[in-house]
Amino acid sequence: MSLLRLTNVSKAYRKTPAVSNIDLDLMSGVVGLLGPNGAGKTSLLQMITGFLRPDTGNISIAGHDIATDRGLLAARRQLGYVPQHPQFFVQWTVKSFLLHLAQLRDLGNKAACLARTEECLSLVGLTEKRNAKIRTLSGGMLQRLAIAQAMLNDPTMLILDEPTAGLDPEERLRFRHLITQIAAERLILFSTHIVEDIEQTCNDVIILQQTTRYHGNIQALIAETIAAGAVWDCQHTAPLAIDHRRIISSMPQAEAMLSRIVGPPPAHVQATPATSIGLNEAFAWVLNPELALQERSHGGN
Repeated sequence: MSLLRLTNVSKAYRKTPAVSNIDLDLMSGVVGLLGPNGAGKTSLLQMITGFLRPDTGNISIAGHDIATDRGLLAARRQLGYVPQHPQFFVQWTVKSFLLHLAQLRDLGNKAACLARTEECLSLVGLTEKRNAKIRTLSGGMLQRLAIAQAMLNDPTMLILDEPTAGLDPEERLRFRHLITQIAAERLILFSTHIVEDIEQTCNDVIILQQTTRYHGNIQALIAETIAAGAVWDCQHTAPLAIDHRRIISSMPQAEAMLSRIVGPPPAHVQATPATSIGLNEAFAWVLNPELALQERSHGGN
């Protein structure tokens, strides 16, 4: 059974489309959600969590249709959610905050709620901070606390909205490790603008730009991008006269610049097709329909 199914889901604001005709069928695993600003990621997550109603289409979580009150209630019992900006009672201790939420969610008697609180503290590595005031926690610890509260009900689906924003590299690595620990037999939908986090954590990715531009395996997408000859390494002394969104990176060398670009290289520039790329390049290729059409056609010849 699908853990998350969306069928023909659309949403518009004052006749301006936010998302259009989204069809997804997701099982367990860690799935990245990528898209540029304004692509509709936030609207999509708000509809999945039931905070926003779609204009058309249907959404079901673990077989529950969230269009009905009964279905939404049942779905939320299967759902954990970490918003982009979690809110806490900062004067409370870490343990008292989680215990309070466990009791509000009716996870059993006080002993059962205490046991689940301790399990979630251990899961996210906050056991030693159980009696600390929340206001004393670092940004990374706050994010781990947000995950702990989302895991209290042992959800079959976990939604993470920009969970690594503002974290230092060490905390981002810790976060990635935590995600792999809790991914077994559940669906984790990981929305972020940090491509590296998705590349290092997820097997599959959804690239969203109002509609689904790509949904599938990350390595398969990278291989397709390479096979199409869509990415080039260019040596140049003058600035490249191309759209800056096509330039993935630029690195100064002794007598020239080495730039990696997506799409056809400019004339009179020394260029070689890239044979080793990452999700950044594939992401840029998918988002540019003209380049995608041109390079896919070229790659098929």
